[in-house]
Amino acid sequence: GAASLACAPASSTDDSPRAATSLSHMRSLEADLKLSQGAPLRVFVGTWNMNGRQCNDQDIASWLALPTHESPPDVVALGCQEFVALSINSMLLPSVKQRVAFERLVAAMLS
Repeated sequence: GAASLACAPASSTDDSPRAATSLSHMRSLEADLKLSQGAPLRVFVGTWNMNGRQCNDQDIASWLALPTHESPPDVVALGCQEFVALSINSMLLPSVKQRVAFERLVAAMLS
């Protein structure tokens, strides 16, 4: 299937387009899970404290490195901490370009 990537959590009170997409995606995953009950589900969970630095494809590849002898996971859940530098400017005005570049790198690694 097609890879989907959402970097920001969506709350049930958030009415933004991204929140609606995330909620719709979660409902779709829930429906898929109900159809496949009984089958084993492989999950990869990763977290990364980026310490406010930008990463490159080698950083992401080593973070997401899975043993080659195993089947790929069905679900990938990733979390990042300190994605932006811990300065007032970067926390109040986070870089959309940086987030989009990161999302594209991760999506490319997962596809």
